[in-house]
Amino acid sequence: GALWMCIVLNPHCKLEQKSSWLKQLKKWNGVDVCPWEDGNHGNELPNLTNALPQGANANQENLGQCRSLEYQHLPAHKFLEEGESYLTLAVEVALIGLGQQRIMPDGLYAQEKVCRNEEQLISKLQEIELDDTLVKIFRKQAVFLLEGGPYSGLGEVIHRESVPMHTFAKYLFTCLLPHDAELAYKTALRAMRLLVLESTAPSGDLSRPHHIASVVPNRYPRWFTLSHIESQQCELASTMLTAAKGDVRRLETVLESIQKNIHSSSHIFKLAQDAFKIATLMDSLPDITLLKVSLELGLQTMLTTALSLPSKSCTL
Repeated sequence: GALWMCIVLNPHCKLEQKSSWLKQLKKWNGVDVCPWEDGNHGNELPNLTNALPQGANANQENLGQCRSLEYQHLPAHKFLEEGESYLTLAVEVALIGLGQQRIMPDGLYAQEKVCRNEEQLISKLQEIELDDTLVKIFRKQAVFLLEGGPYSGLGEVIHRESVPMHTFAKYLFTCLLPHDAELAYKTALRAMRLLVLESTAPSGDLSRPHHIASVVPNRYPRWFTLSHIESQQCELASTMLTAAKGDVRRLETVLESIQKNIHSSSHIFKLAQDAFKIATLMDSLPDITLLKVSLELGLQTMLTTALSLPSKSCTL
């Protein structure tokens, strides 16, 4: 699958060569044992090695693989099949790569690289003006990701240490909102979770204090980019608050998601400020629902801060 993806997006490969390779790949797909390489075809695949992940860290190179496609240099208006062009295929591959569930790697450099690759690919996608064909691709991929199994980072169930989808979901939200608001909110709300900070009860007998003390210090993995991730989570929430102004039902849903998923009191306080600014932005009457959201988030900040203080100084 990865090989065919690289072939079909290779701007130097002629249509006859692609047809030949498609026929060959279909033939290989029908056999039970992987065939030996055919040296006669080796020269027909220039520069494909760099587009494929190498070694044990292949799972962490999904976004690097997508970035190597360099779709902005492809002949965007050359159509392969009805409604398909190099550009539409490349955009769809990029969305698939961004939405894949992947475990956060160990080490500061590797974790920063994950964030950087994601942001660079999204930045390239933002240069493209969406037309009706691309909007259909966005909607299709969003539905696939929401309904996807263990390979989707937006699936209903994900690994606790899966790389969060906040940055990608914010991009999807802004692209889908003018065309399918329901799907846009559903995608963004699903992405709001940050399971690595959730308090999960470990297995075993927790009735003894010494057992609790032995498991709590190891509860959270070492995510060096956690502060950046929480900032992106806050940005996603603020984007939804802004878009939901005037819609009571959506504002209540976004508020519930913030209260459930955001654990940083400083970010909750920032969202309270954002909600107040958005509510009083225009010269007209302020948005009462948004003011209530601001008040509730402000009260939550006070309560969270008070509970985190030493018991002697905590007076309510």
